[in-house]
Amino acid sequence: MIINNQGIHGQKALDKEGVRFSDEVFYIFDTYRDWKTRHHFRNKYYPTMTCVCTDSNETLLGEDYSHRPCMKDYNKTQMLDEMGSQFCPNGIVSCFDDLKNYSHFDYPIGQCAEQHAANDLLLGLGSRLDIKNDILFGKPIRCVTGEVDVYCQNCKELFDI
Repeated sequence: MIINNQGIHGQKALDKEGVRFSDEVFYIFDTYRDWKTRHHFRNKYYPTMTCVCTDSNETLLGEDYSHRPCMKDYNKTQMLDEMGSQFCPNGIVSCFDDLKNYSHFDYPIGQCAEQHAANDLLLGLGSRLDIKNDILFGKPIRCVTGEVDVYCQNCKELFDI
């Protein structure tokens, strides 16, 4: 989700927005489960993590949760190129399996909330950013428990966070 930044400035405010967004995601998924739509969520499905990010000028916020990558969305921005140059031996991501197979760590590339939020931000800005220097991240939060977690190794390597 992309929203205009209305007064969220600085790391503390970004982290507070991350908590608000995490609560919202949990509420939405919990409500869907209560409406007896369990078959859509395979009984136990909740997103693992949520993340909020902004550009260095703090004009837009990108908010998203962890889920399977959408190659179509990643193709619209530079994220696929960045992932390929960082993780793939030939520097190119040609299909979804490349993201699973070339992860340096246990979690597949492209599924993290941080990667989805950054891609949303890039889509909203409609321009290229230096993803290692021009994107500021709030803390990653587990939406079921509300706990602040650490960034995974893929995100640390991709974004230098």
